[in-house]
Amino acid sequence: NIGLIIMMSLLFFGVIPRGQAHSFNEIISFGDSLTDIGNVSGLTQEGSSPVIDGYYKETHFCDNVLWVEQLAEYWELPTRTPGRGGTTSLSPQPLGNTWAWGGSEASDSAIQPPGVTELIPNLLTEVSEYLNHNEPNNSTLFAIWSGANNLLEGRKFGPLAAIDAVNAVTQSMIDLEQRGARHFLIFNMPKLGDTPKGQSDIWVRDAADIYSLLYNIELKEQLRKFRRDRNFKGRIYLVDTYTKLKLIVDTVNSGETYTPTFFVPGPPVSITNVRGMALDVFNETGTYPNNYLFWDDLHPTTVTHQIIVGLILQA
Repeated sequence: NIGLIIMMSLLFFGVIPRGQAHSFNEIISFGDSLTDIGNVSGLTQEGSSPVIDGYYKETHFCDNVLWVEQLAEYWELPTRTPGRGGTTSLSPQPLGNTWAWGGSEASDSAIQPPGVTELIPNLLTEVSEYLNHNEPNNSTLFAIWSGANNLLEGRKFGPLAAIDAVNAVTQSMIDLEQRGARHFLIFNMPKLGDTPKGQSDIWVRDAADIYSLLYNIELKEQLRKFRRDRNFKGRIYLVDTYTKLKLIVDTVNSGETYTPTFFVPGPPVSITNVRGMALDVFNETGTYPNNYLFWDDLHPTTVTHQIIVGLILQA
């Protein structure tokens, strides 16, 4: 059972102990729409996500704040700011701390997602742009959550696609580590077949699930190599979103309510709907439900992001 192997083997890696937070002076994050707080929106046509009524500030692929904003607030770190500084140009801003772009893939070069007016950077380019304007230090936490769009937007699937995506993540870690980064928060791939988009078609669901499994197997192996490499000076914290979100889906599908035992401080959290989209409820009623796993056909709700922060904080 490949899924069980992943869940058991990922226990080898820890998440951040609560006391560790006090040594971080900043979070610098890279990736895609799961972390983008306003980079791609400045280049996005109205009517394309996230420049749609209901999306938080029309800059977030969510109904409210994302995991990185919740985590930074919990740790009393600086406010999250886009790497491009809120402008509509690709010129990076030195003070930006969130370099993720919605639609970005785990690869090099650039991409132009649907509804976006210009090319945007992929993961390796996000990292290189950051390094062109900043010097990492050993008190910063560098977060990377990337790779879903290789399948969802790039239509790349199978073992080679998963390996290529993970290679981009690990190369990003190497590039940052060689410049002085010492702490890495790395997210594995959620079970993409459980998203509303994945559930819309059997073939899509199966391809998405296989890609997620292959990605996580490869990521686990590459992170093990880093840990055995005495020349790699970074410490790795792995966030096992695959196991957590699968648990939520399985719990609710069995007829129960999912209530986490630990989550970032905030309103009480419970999930009772893992198939629908909270966006549909907003469009019908103008209100935001607080019990949905997914905001739209791909992205989690702010409540789910809250659960993910709890996962990061658990010792």
